[in-house]
Amino acid sequence: MPISTASKAMSEASEVMSNPLCLNLFQYSPYAGTTSVPSLDDVLGASAAAGFGLVGLDMYSLDALDIAPGMVARSLQHHGLGCFEMLGLSVDGDETTSLAMARNVARWVGEAQAEWVLTVVAAPVDDELVDRFGRCADLVVAEGGRLALEFLPFLPVSTIESARAVCDAVGATRARVLVDSWHVFRGTNALADVAAMPADAIGYVQFDDALPVVGALPDEVMTRRIWPGRGEFDLTGFADAVKATGYRGAISVELLNESWRLDGLRPAEFARRAMQTSLPYWS
Repeated sequence: MPISTASKAMSEASEVMSNPLCLNLFQYSPYAGTTSVPSLDDVLGASAAAGFGLVGLDMYSLDALDIAPGMVARSLQHHGLGCFEMLGLSVDGDETTSLAMARNVARWVGEAQAEWVLTVVAAPVDDELVDRFGRCADLVVAEGGRLALEFLPFLPVSTIESARAVCDAVGATRARVLVDSWHVFRGTNALADVAAMPADAIGYVQFDDALPVVGALPDEVMTRRIWPGRGEFDLTGFADAVKATGYRGAISVELLNESWRLDGLRPAEFARRAMQTSLPYWS
């Protein structure tokens, strides 16, 4: 099937699925190891051509591209896309650093009209940390977004329960939990824990597969994700667990693979294959 025909078919299918798909473009971020950041038009055009209606952008790429005020919104509108998520914010024990990062990501939230900011907590949780987390959230809320707190097995907030505790402390209008298949399968939570979550506790969901672990988890998470269905995760079970919560929001396809970066995988092929391999789980 020609690529244009395939893209049309995938786009039509995406319109009827229960959860819309978002293409997370962090694979092409300098933070992820990309040495030559592709243009905004390149990645947005590729996303739209593959049938995505939503994208995830990151402040590191936008900073590197030195994009003029108003250009992100115009580019998104030109390609018929919405910005669902903005990466990223790390809240840690340093007041100055955390708030400076929050101000920067909040600026891009306003520029892109992003709904969510992917957020991690990189310091032990105490009252001071929760207060700082809430003030970072306020900066993002002022620009029209909210924090989505991601739990990672190698960080202080490592489980659904610990992420919910932080979000509950600041309120759902400021932050909710981000559920990523990678962190579920590499962490201590079970699919039953995902299925038991109230839908209104979930900010959004990220979706990915992974190759068997050969190194440290902080390296694996950035370098060895793979096309859905090509790795070792039970993604059918994960999708069923998410659907059991009643969550009907977007599913962000976040695929981070070092080999693809080294091989020069172009955004058009990346987007096409991301849609092709993810769509069956959510249609």
